[in-house]
Amino acid sequence: MNERAREQISAALHAYAMHGVGDTKAMTGTPTVRLRSGNFRVIFDETADTLHVLAVGDRREIYR
Repeated sequence: MNERAREQISAALHAYAMHGVGDTKAMTGTPTVRLRSGNFRVIFDETADTLHVLAVGDRREIYR
């Protein structure tokens, strides 16, 4: 993953954490959420004041 992708993912997570904005979808069967950022996906769980990132990866490989 290059620096540009890291910055893009970081900005997407920050926007979601601060404003609830982002392309998110609840994952079936688990309490986790998927955030889409370009070709990358971030899998995380959320509490009232914390986002706990579980996985970050390319869209073709993250769900395996």
